Amino acid sequence: MNNYGEALKDMRENKGYSQNALAKMTGIAQPKICYYEKGHHAPPIDFCIQLAQFYGCTLDELVGLSDNDTGKYEQNDSNPTTKMPANTITFIKDFGEMFSDKTYVDISKLCKSITPEMRALILGYVIGILQRNNVDTDKIIGY
Repeated sequence: MNNYGEALKDMRENKGYSQNALAKMTGIAQPKICYYEKGHHAPPIDFCIQLAQFYGCTLDELVGLSDNDTGKYEQNDSNPTTKMPANTITFIKDFGEMFSDKTYVDISKLCKSITPEMRALILGYVIGILQRNNVDTDKIIGY
């Protein structure tokens, strides 16, 4: 099993931030950063999305699942006080629990059992929901 906490800590340190500095720049409480870096529990998707957007990397790179060089991305530090847009935070609060590990596994099983055409329709539906909630899907899934 991947040690997400170690990957989160490595990413933060590679970017040159202390936990306190990262907390100030992202609005994430420092104890929460510390908690997930210790690796007792996998971080929730909303936490990961916020950090990935801040660092300018993919979710896979953030949690150590990709060997890609994160140096090709630009960090979102043009305005250090910039946080996730309110509508994105609202969306995550409303739908974030849909993206738990168990739900992901269940949805993966379901997707394997349906036709490619139905998968495409579902993906279009989900993208539509995200875009109607002003979530920048281009940064998350590439379109």
